[in-house]
Amino acid sequence: MNVVYNVVILLAICVSSSKCSGGQFLIETLTAEENGYPVHYCEWKGSRFLPGTNFKDYDKCVQCKCSNKYLSCNSLLETIILKPEDDELSECKPVKTGCEVKWVLKTSVTIQCPVHKIPKHQAVI
Repeated sequence: MNVVYNVVILLAICVSSSKCSGGQFLIETLTAEENGYPVHYCEWKGSRFLPGTNFKDYDKCVQCKCSNKYLSCNSLLETIILKPEDDELSECKPVKTGCEVKWVLKTSVTIQCPVHKIPKHQAVI
């Protein structure tokens, strides 16, 4: 069994109008009538975005793209999987800092791990 460090924190509340899959989620666009014409838009945290708009939300650690059908968002983070023996032998572990994953010493999470001590056999999703 592998050790999984879940450093992915993804805002994905799947409701009937959303579809979720792994580190990505989709929210259907909305339509409003403007000057008698239908206008498609995406809504995120109270703001409206027109199709073709890309943006990053560093509070939620996601990057999103608005299309005519969906607001598609992906995590800016990653999940790191280590073999149990690599995890046991390593002096370091991955931690989430802002929207980045950093390797720190297991004995002191305030000290950055030297590159040569980061496990070489890891899978990143």
